[in-house]
Amino acid sequence: MREGAFFWGLLALAAYGAVAAVARVAGLLARIRLAEERVAYVVLVRDQAEWLEDALSRLARQVDAELVLVDLGSRDESAAMLSRLARRLGLAPVLELGHLPRSEAVARAAAAASATRVVVVDLNGELEKEG
Repeated sequence: MREGAFFWGLLALAAYGAVAAVARVAGLLARIRLAEERVAYVVLVRDQAEWLEDALSRLARQVDAELVLVDLGSRDESAAMLSRLARRLGLAPVLELGHLPRSEAVARAAAAASATRVVVVDLNGELEKEG
């Protein structure tokens, strides 16, 4: 009788070990997936030509990710400057969306990005909102 209890105890311990091992592997796989997740930084611009070049050059040096540049109907030279900077930095073409609400502009920029995660950035390089 004692041998049967010992056997079932060992079996329960082995089952617990197997479940713990599977949980550990699942956790590691989740971390790997998060590490491989690509990020796109969306930069919304309207009438900011006077400091645009410095801010975008600094941002491009700081992040190793996709940059999506969006002009929201600038009346100054911002749109042309964004296009020149995009060519110089090897970025995708600038999205010229005109006067759209911020939420719609972010949605369109996210749709244009190839990354799975989008972060909206102000031109000071500070994270504003994740989505």
